[in-house]
Amino acid sequence: MGVGLDLFWGIGHTAGMDRRIQGFVVVVALAAAGVSAWADVFVESVRARCAAILLAASEPGGVEGSLAEAVEVADLASGWASGSQLAAVGWAEGTLSILRTAEKARFGSLGAVGRSPAFATELGLLIRDQNDAAGVMGLALRLAESREREVQRYPNLAAAVCVVHDRPWTRRINENTVRAPEALDAFDYFVRHARSLQHDPARMPSLLLVHVVSVTEPIEQLEWAMRQYGRHPSPGRRFFEIRYDNDAFRRGTEKRVTAAGNYRIESIKQHGGVCADQAYFAEMVGKATGIPSCYVSAAGAQVAHAWIGYLETRQRAGWDFDQGRYRDYQNLRGQIICPQSRERISDGHVGLLGGLMNAPADDIRASMGAALTARRMSASGDRDRGGRAFEAPDEVEGVQRRATLRQPRTGGIDDRLGLLRLALTRCAFVPEAWVVVASFGASGEMTSRQLDDWAQSLMRLCGTAHQDFSFDLLVALIGAEADVRSRQRMWDWAFSRYRARPDLASAVRFHQGRMWEGAGRRDHAWSAYEDIVKRFLNDGPMSVAALISMRDLLDRNERRDQFLPYLQDAARRVRAPSDAGDAFRVQSNHYRIHEMLIEELARHGRSRDADRVRAQLRLVD
Repeated sequence: MGVGLDLFWGIGHTAGMDRRIQGFVVVVALAAAGVSAWADVFVESVRARCAAILLAASEPGGVEGSLAEAVEVADLASGWASGSQLAAVGWAEGTLSILRTAEKARFGSLGAVGRSPAFATELGLLIRDQNDAAGVMGLALRLAESREREVQRYPNLAAAVCVVHDRPWTRRINENTVRAPEALDAFDYFVRHARSLQHDPARMPSLLLVHVVSVTEPIEQLEWAMRQYGRHPSPGRRFFEIRYDNDAFRRGTEKRVTAAGNYRIESIKQHGGVCADQAYFAEMVGKATGIPSCYVSAAGAQVAHAWIGYLETRQRAGWDFDQGRYRDYQNLRGQIICPQSRERISDGHVGLLGGLMNAPADDIRASMGAALTARRMSASGDRDRGGRAFEAPDEVEGVQRRATLRQPRTGGIDDRLGLLRLALTRCAFVPEAWVVVASFGASGEMTSRQLDDWAQSLMRLCGTAHQDFSFDLLVALIGAEADVRSRQRMWDWAFSRYRARPDLASAVRFHQGRMWEGAGRRDHAWSAYEDIVKRFLNDGPMSVAALISMRDLLDRNERRDQFLPYLQDAARRVRAPSDAGDAFRVQSNHYRIHEMLIEELARHGRSRDADRVRAQLRLVD
């Protein structure tokens, strides 16, 4: 198909060409390329129309004039595209998104960005509300103007750089601060080493490249990592390569790497560190060598811990979150700072992205576009009339369409969910598409049957392999169920699915407790919290939250005096940290529960008993 499509892109995007002539050129070029299916004609003609819109928007003042046409094309694609035509939705929504971002940032023209349609569209699909519109557009324009050839070759890489480095990227690794290099320098680094990276940035999906370009080391340190580990990066091994600073952990002394000053990965290699430094070192080595990687942390029953997560592709592509994740943390959900939103997300959210490595680009684009179009259809619709304020045009000049749907989609909830189901069936590894489904549940638009159906679809498509991600979405879907008894049934069903994961199972019980409190059933709420303390006392911090909820329930019912026996029982059963300095020890369930016990004993006038517990913990007022 390459020769025909080269002709198509070379001729069909000529500035100023009449739209009807352009449409004819599309059909001729596709015929020359051997494309006979009207589904392909529709997708490629939408793509051509979008490229022409972007080109027009590159002229001075072109953004304002192009927006209405972009909406029209996006409405046509989302209203009429069949399952085999969903890539058209991706092209159209990406185009509309970049134009709206430019308008929000008060950019009258896309400039050189509009002359790179693959880059502009991919960037449009990636942009989220948390991004700084002016920062994204300013950086995109700088890249497109000064690195035009490189941006044309690596559009996904350029898009990922724009959404990560749209604003200063600064992180804290315990007591040390690390900062990202200048955005264009980071882009140049990955282009310079493209042939040596573990994964070709020209082929990697932008959603994964976000976890490559989010480097927070100077370029010279990335170069050092490439020299040292470029051929055999093995991020999991790099975690254990860093000598552990036992004095800092056990005695609370200043870490040697911190005392040395100039915190960086080469210094970590020289002086060692604790788990946070080990994880950060392995993460940066992974990124520097082109492997999507992230720093993962979790609060356990005893101390918090950090480990490495990275994309493993030797057998089947998927994220490995096991290296450096010691036994006590195997069944705890890890947390990651998303480099794009800067918000905490579960490791399962990132783990879901592993499936993108084996997904066709058009399928990925379809799911990303469906997430955007479903939100847009919802926003444009009148809920009282089933969302029918959204209207899909029958045709748009320059777009060749043969109707494969009997009637166009409306903005109603059934059509929005139907579109998302089609997209997720093609590619289930785009988290945003699932998040949109959950948002429709939270808004109260979905029926009980739809909530139950999507909860089961979620578990079927990604609930087993990606439990942390499915849990987050399941909480939103179940929480949207208005009927308490139906919600209780769904929570019990979820508990049975997560029984082997103490952190998730205890979280289910906690949600049940909150649900029953809201319904005024304090006895049921008490049972849910008590079950957490009985079953999961040493399996994560949720048991402490459950004890606090039990205390508050009794307090509100003027029965606080009954709490002490439950707390004493928990204090007897909770395990103490085996060996840790005070900074780590105070994070443990053992410490926190005994602190609660001291307070409760003092409340009962048992100051001597409180002093004994305080002495055992070596607490100082």
